[in-house]
Amino acid sequence: MSIKYRADIDGLRALAVLSVIIFHLNNAWLPGGFIGVDIFFVISGFLITKTIYTEMQTSQFTFKNFYQRRINRILPVFFVVIFTSSFFAWYILSPDEFEIFLKSVKSTTYFAENVFFAKNTGGYFDLSADNMAILHTWSLAVEEQFYIILPFILLFLLKIKCNKNKVLFVLGVIAFLSFCLAQISPYYYYLSRQNYYSLFTGRAGELLIGSIVGIISTENNTNSSWLGNLKGNSCYKNFFSLMGFTITVCSIIFISNDFLFPSFITVIPVVGSALILYFSDKDTLLFKMLSYRPFVFIGLISYSLYLWHWPIISLLKQYLIIDDLTTPIEILSVLITTFILSLLSYFFIETPCRKNKKSFKFSFCCYYLIPVLIIFCFYETQKYTKFADKIFVERFNIDRGNSLRWVQGKDDFLFLGDKNEKIIRKLTLSIRPTKKQLKASTKIFGNITKEATKYGTKVVLLIGADKARIYPEYLPDQIHLSKVRYIDFFLTELRKNKNLIIYDSEPDLSVAAKENENFIYHRTDSHWNSKGAYIAYTGFLKELGIPLIDVKFTLIDSKYGDIADIAGLKKKDLTFHNDDNFKVSFNLPQDVKCTYIGFTHISFGNNEDCINSLAPIDKKVWVIGDSFSRALREYFSATFKNVRFMGHWHEQLPILPKELAESKEKPDIVVIVKIARSF
Repeated sequence: MSIKYRADIDGLRALAVLSVIIFHLNNAWLPGGFIGVDIFFVISGFLITKTIYTEMQTSQFTFKNFYQRRINRILPVFFVVIFTSSFFAWYILSPDEFEIFLKSVKSTTYFAENVFFAKNTGGYFDLSADNMAILHTWSLAVEEQFYIILPFILLFLLKIKCNKNKVLFVLGVIAFLSFCLAQISPYYYYLSRQNYYSLFTGRAGELLIGSIVGIISTENNTNSSWLGNLKGNSCYKNFFSLMGFTITVCSIIFISNDFLFPSFITVIPVVGSALILYFSDKDTLLFKMLSYRPFVFIGLISYSLYLWHWPIISLLKQYLIIDDLTTPIEILSVLITTFILSLLSYFFIETPCRKNKKSFKFSFCCYYLIPVLIIFCFYETQKYTKFADKIFVERFNIDRGNSLRWVQGKDDFLFLGDKNEKIIRKLTLSIRPTKKQLKASTKIFGNITKEATKYGTKVVLLIGADKARIYPEYLPDQIHLSKVRYIDFFLTELRKNKNLIIYDSEPDLSVAAKENENFIYHRTDSHWNSKGAYIAYTGFLKELGIPLIDVKFTLIDSKYGDIADIAGLKKKDLTFHNDDNFKVSFNLPQDVKCTYIGFTHISFGNNEDCINSLAPIDKKVWVIGDSFSRALREYFSATFKNVRFMGHWHEQLPILPKELAESKEKPDIVVIVKIARSF
């Protein structure tokens, strides 16, 4: 059974998809454009639930028919986009990036893209997400999970003789719990807000609000309740539908990714969309606005527009090696290509497949099973990466080592390749930070220092130096470091913050590298050794006017480093010089006792609270960092009586102001350790 077509819903779809596309082109143009996805969720919940509930009430519902309609509607064009994106990703991406891409493709076969992206990116708003060409399919996974669960819930409720009000109550409770989980989970379950963004548990409420409106608006309920009476009044219909539209549009304009999202604030655009769906009809001004033919047409092709736009944007950025689309030619290219492919998809794939009257077996085999078998049979990373290194070599003239993951230096030195945070491009300054990146960095540190100054807490940014800048003479001749550093653009802005103490370790480490007979960074690793870490740490102490700690270093065997592991080199392939690794011992006694506080980050290590009763400085210090902070841990613990290692800066920086505000014992110093290439 199909419900009556409403042109205004396609107009609302047009608003949703255009918002998302504008946001993805440049989020500064429309800060809340990502809310378009939330509008889609409400629409989907409304239409699907209204259809299912009506069919169940009239004993016409069958799982086979329902899932066949979903397969015909969603999967044909979806897999065409996946296969097309795969071809261009094969040509453009690095081997490691392509391997992750293929894993993301495989996650689509069991409708778990949202879980995959939550685990494998810094979140929807993170810059690393730009490299995920099918990142946007997380929302389809959420909807597919909803389609799997919802019919069983409704069928169960009707089987136990729940009337409409009881069904609405149950769905309302589940929706409320979903919004509560979205609000609290990032804080209490060690999930960053970004990673929680795409999970079903935090999104189910949006779909269920649509479900509730769908059930309320079934025909036999139109005039039997106070809501029905409101809808029967022309003035109220116009008022509430326009109010819903205003709320939705204002949400898109004024809500940004600075807010915790999804959370209780998600209710605002969701309620706005729900008001439109319930109160808009042919007698209202809003219906006439949304039914304007160009809007309706965009709404009709909105699914194809949504599917095509992001792979085009993402892969074009990576092909051109840029962080943002800035020129009119780039933007027009994306828009024109997206529109043409969407038209072709709608008329030659979507419409014919949706009208397919063949059996469920035909739909299941042709639109799902065969594409899935193709993915699992032929998607092998090793077969599809031969162009990526060639392209990179042509652009940067690097021919030693795997230029994307690692670079073979002189005298058995290994360096990170450009796949690692675009380090080669940053070192050579062939890319520059965007205004958006500079603004985001300034804002996040500004929020931290603003909160810290309330309690007299000092905030220190300790910048780790990239190995290539300390030992440039060991780089391949083809790599020429820029005199102006990539990080200098950030430091220029950050130094305007008078409450932020910045210690840049590169000058001290560069001098020490020339003065030391042995090396202060590992030859086969990207990190400083304990001696290099100590040099950076003493510079940090001097910056704060804190007395230095006395240590002694003993040269030990070289380590098998992380770059060697990245390169796939075995120990027998390497020459160890035993001049780049040290054991440190302290000249004063230590009494360090650490308590594990519930989380381990692969890069940062354990979150733990360390007490040293013999430490010379009676201060409480919080340390937030990355892998470069590991070698600093023993120095922090030897200096300060209480050091709390809080976690990786990626997760901690956004929530640090809140943690400062809620902490009963405020720290004297907050130290943020961040390697230069991560800016």
